[in-house]
Amino acid sequence: MTLSNQTFISCNESAAEAAFPEEARLLIFDLRSQPHYRMSLIEEGTSHKSDRAGRGLFFTRPDSADVCVLSDDFDRDHLNWLYKVGLGPHSSQIHFVPKSQAESHLLSTVSNCEQVSQRCPFSTVVPFYVGPDDDALSTALGGNRLFGSSEEIAMVFNDKISNKEMCRRAGLPTVTGLVTLSDQTLQEKLFAAFQMLEAEGDIIIRTSRGSGGSGIAIVKGEDPDVAKILRSFFETHGLSESCLIEAFLPVVESLNIQFAVSHSQLTFIGMSSQLLAEGTKHEGNQGGYRFLGNRIPVEFREAVQGASTLARVAQEMEYEGILGFDFIVTETGKTYCIETNARVNGSTLAHQVVHRVAARHSETVNDLSWAMVTLDTASATFTKLSEAIQKANLQLLQPGSLQPNAHIVPVEHLGNGRWSILMIDSLGQQPIEHVISQLTGALTKYE
Repeated sequence: MTLSNQTFISCNESAAEAAFPEEARLLIFDLRSQPHYRMSLIEEGTSHKSDRAGRGLFFTRPDSADVCVLSDDFDRDHLNWLYKVGLGPHSSQIHFVPKSQAESHLLSTVSNCEQVSQRCPFSTVVPFYVGPDDDALSTALGGNRLFGSSEEIAMVFNDKISNKEMCRRAGLPTVTGLVTLSDQTLQEKLFAAFQMLEAEGDIIIRTSRGSGGSGIAIVKGEDPDVAKILRSFFETHGLSESCLIEAFLPVVESLNIQFAVSHSQLTFIGMSSQLLAEGTKHEGNQGGYRFLGNRIPVEFREAVQGASTLARVAQEMEYEGILGFDFIVTETGKTYCIETNARVNGSTLAHQVVHRVAARHSETVNDLSWAMVTLDTASATFTKLSEAIQKANLQLLQPGSLQPNAHIVPVEHLGNGRWSILMIDSLGQQPIEHVISQLTGALTKYE
């Protein structure tokens, strides 16, 4: 795959959606998407399903034979609005399961559902990754295809230590660092950290399976409390988990690069810039015209080539699904893959929604600027959130043509008033940063 002159996907069909099988599909997305996290919940006997299972909505083709499985407490007003604006499926395509239902009962509930058996008797089951229940469900439904990957393969990518080793074997540059193992003592881990501090000055420590900005610390060698900081980190995060201790590099850009991988093809979905708080905590992504223009910028091409190399490695391992590669670009122009997410990422979701908006409004994807952020709001329902958006004099996405101003798309309710919200603008006529600030101020104050 040669990407040096590759333009960004300009068609109105989403690359992520196109990568899935064409036949009728049953979408069961476990949005607690780290395999090890999912398994820990199952072992505790609790349900892992939540409103976040709504990500499957954006990969369910409206008015098709596809069926999306959702938690039964999903906000119906939100569902109706998504269908109205062309972003989600019709209500007849949705099958609800009780949120409190145990994992072991999901198979029988879905396989005995008349709606599923009538609409997709030969369905493809599309999970994030394949566990025993997914295999059994595909068989029970007579599915001719199961789109997904084993948890074992997914964890090779999701684990930061094994991902770094894979980068090294593939010939990609890696950041100088050491590894501490889960069975090492606290003193051994502290010794390794001080070794790196002496050699590099400043370091970054990451647990092998941390996500969303957790399990990570930047440690400055000149900090007078460095010993206390290191001890606190390892006692809180690193006693039972392996860690990467690496040189902390000055970063000018943090990129997320998305590929869809199937056994027969690789599909480049797109690239976005990550919005990070305090340099480590992920708050969202921005992409499109204002960030990238119509082609991959020269300074980012090495990162995209590296991501394509890793995607080919995944294909050779028979991985199937979405891969999101996080790359940093340093002040010297060097690029490093620091993390891979073997699942449908929030960034995947952003690309998918942007493509659906473009298709609905006959726009070219390359002409749209967008940002998707997670905000803490006082709005626990879609109706209250809509009212807050209107009170802020912002435009909720409506059917019809896009106007030259920012449009707001509530994408996911993450619980407790936390929402993932997409802001989209034609030709970047409004500064996205201003819209984010305006929206944040309005929603955090709204009661």
